[in-house]
Amino acid sequence: TVFGDETTSAIALTGEYAITTQKGRPVAIPFLGAGISIADDVSPLVSAGVDVPISKDFVLTNRLNVSFGDEETDVGVVVGVGYNFSLLDLF
Repeated sequence: TVFGDETTSAIALTGEYAITTQKGRPVAIPFLGAGISIADDVSPLVSAGVDVPISKDFVLTNRLNVSFGDEETDVGVVVGVGYNFSLLDLF
């Protein structure tokens, strides 16, 4: 957490749809999903964002997480760089 004094973990399953060029190269990969947010309690979570490939292995990522607690709604924003790998490559 950057602002505030409470740490929250967000766990979401997402689906994606790649926007590609005519040659099939991905330009942007928007995603949407749902899951849970874990802080003092467990709350439902909606997550949406977009990954933008900058190379074969790296992406810029932007994500918005919204969790719906009993008395309040929390919003989190994630901006970063991600590394793509295949679990099949590890074995």
